[in-house]
Amino acid sequence: MDALPSVNLGRLANRYAYLRELPAGEAFQRAFLRYLKANRESLLDITVAVVSTQISLGDGPEDVDPLLLRAIHDTNPSLTQAHLFSLDSDALQGAVNTAKGKYFEYLVAEKLNQGLQVGPLLLQEGQTAVLAESMTQPGWDLRIVDEDGAVVEYLQLKATDSVAYVRAALERYPDIQG
Repeated sequence: MDALPSVNLGRLANRYAYLRELPAGEAFQRAFLRYLKANRESLLDITVAVVSTQISLGDGPEDVDPLLLRAIHDTNPSLTQAHLFSLDSDALQGAVNTAKGKYFEYLVAEKLNQGLQVGPLLLQEGQTAVLAESMTQPGWDLRIVDEDGAVVEYLQLKATDSVAYVRAALERYPDIQG
C-alpha cells in the first residue's frame, strides 16, 4: 500500500497548524469542515436560484438572466421572445417552470467552466464542462472533457428535492455519477 497520501495529508495538516497556531489535526479538521460547507453551499445556491426563478409581468429580456432565456427557448423552441413577454402570468410562469431543469444544467456548466466548485465538483486545469447537445440524451446531461477533448467523466444533473427521482436515475444509469 502506498503511504504517499498520508504523507501529503500530514504535510498539509502541519501547514495549517503552522499558519493557524493550532494543533495539526484540529487545523486540518477546521479546513475540511470549511470545504464541506462550501461544497454544500455552492450546490444549494444554484438550486435555490433555479427553484425561486420567476419572471414578472412587465419584465423584459433585459430583466432576465440570459441563461434562463436560453433555457426557455431550448425547452419551448416555438415560443419567441416577443411572445414570451406577452404571455399572461400563469403561462409565463409555466414556461419558466418547464425550463428550470435546463436552466440548472446551464448554471452548473457555467460555474464549473468559470473555475468555481459546484457541490463536490471542481474542474482540473484543462478540463471543460460540456452539456449534452440533445435534451433527450439518455443517461447523462454533462460531460467533463480534458484539453484533448477526451471524456473524463459523464454526469447526470437533477434539480429536484425528490429522492425517488434521483434514486430512479441512479438505478437506471449506474455507471453515470449523479
